[in-house]
Formats: sequence, structure tokens, C-alpha cells
Amino acid sequence: MVALAHEAMLTYVPSERALRSLSVAFVAPVIIGEPLIFSTEVLREGRGITYLQCRIIQHGQTVTTVMACFGAARQQAFALAADARFEVPLIEACEPLPFLHEVTPLYLQNFDVRWGIGEMPFTGATSRRTGGWIRFKDGSETARPSESYLLAVMDAWAPSALSLFDGPVPTSTLTWSIELAQPFRHQPTDTWFAIQLSSEYAEQGYCASSASVWSADGQLMALGRQTIAVFG
Repeated sequence: MVALAHEAMLTYVPSERALRSLSVAFVAPVIIGEPLIFSTEVLREGRGITYLQCRIIQHGQTVTTVMACFGAARQQAFALAADARFEVPLIEACEPLPFLHEVTPLYLQNFDVRWGIGEMPFTGATSRRTGGWIRFKDGSETARPSESYLLAVMDAWAPSALSLFDGPVPTSTLTWSIELAQPFRHQPTDTWFAIQLSSEYAEQGYCASSASVWSADGQLMALGRQTIAVFG
């Protein structure tokens, strides 16, 4: 859904301005199968930066808000390498995520997921870290990697805190923020992305985690933070 909001905003942004950051608030539950309206507003367009807001509306109610910043490249006096480190095992060493009826979300049928760090969701793990590799199963032109593709694969991966529970529990993402480390470099349609997540705290029914996403050749693509509520 966030990837679709990004697509809606692209029509308002000059092509030379790349997505730099997103901030998402999941205000209300979405009814699967019911129509959605994507209402986009340009908040400000400066010389090099465009700020936009996209409200996702269902049955007259705002269910999600997405704030985005697009910016053109500019001269910089120095460059600083990312502090995050690429530590995901090779794809061949990772375990395919099984699809379990009434446990695995239906949307994951569209993704090829290989688990390589930590334990799978609802296994009572003791490690706060999870990660692995992910890509769309569809290798057609419609699934060609882009910023929207990257947002979709980030959105698809389960929050790392779910691995700490010893059985299924209802959860809901409250907020999600993403920062793109660099403008997207178009890649083949079968491109894998590596993702690493770490739960930072879990208290009073809320969990927060951080994430980093990497290209197959080890380049940092994006950083993310997520807050979820646990109902049980």
C-alpha cells in the first residue's frame, strides 16, 4: 500500500528529484478487497526539494497517511559511508519461508523469501535480530526494481519482534519511516534484496525495530524504523 502511495506521488514530482525519505502513519485498519482512494497534495515545492502528503482513504475515512520528501542531487563537501554493516548469509545458505495456511499473510505468496538471520516469526526466539533475502516472484517487466519495488519488499518482511513470541499474536504497525541511502539504480527483474532487522525494545504492548536494506552486491539502499502495537 505504501508503494502504491509512492506511485501516486510520482506524478507530482519532477523526474530529477529522487525519493529521499518517507514517514507513514497507519491510522486505521484497511478492509481487504474494498476500494481505496489515494489523495495526494504537494505541500511545498522548492528549488531542489518537494514535500508531499498522500492520504489513503477507504469509505470516507483516512486509513493511512504518507509524508514524502523528494530531492535533486546536490554538491557535497564530503561523503560518509553508512555505519550499518552487511551481514546477511549467502542466498544459497538461507531457508525458504514456508507458507502456512491461516498463519502466513496472503500477500507473501507474491514474494520469494529466504530466511537467513535469527528465527522465523512466532518461534519463541531469544535473538532480537532477523533477516534474509527477498524478491518478487513475478519476474515480468511490471515487477522491475524501482523505489516502489524497494518499498514493497521492505513492507513485506515481518517485524523482527514477531520471532520473540512463541505463537501467533495479533499485531499492528503504527508508524514506519524510511530513508533512502541513494537514488535507485535499475537492476534486472530477478534482483534479490537483503534485509536486516533488529528489535530495539518491547514494553507495555509496543515494540520498535530498525532495518537496513541492501542490494545483491552489498550496497546500502535504505534504512527504516517501525513501531508496532501488540494485542496479546
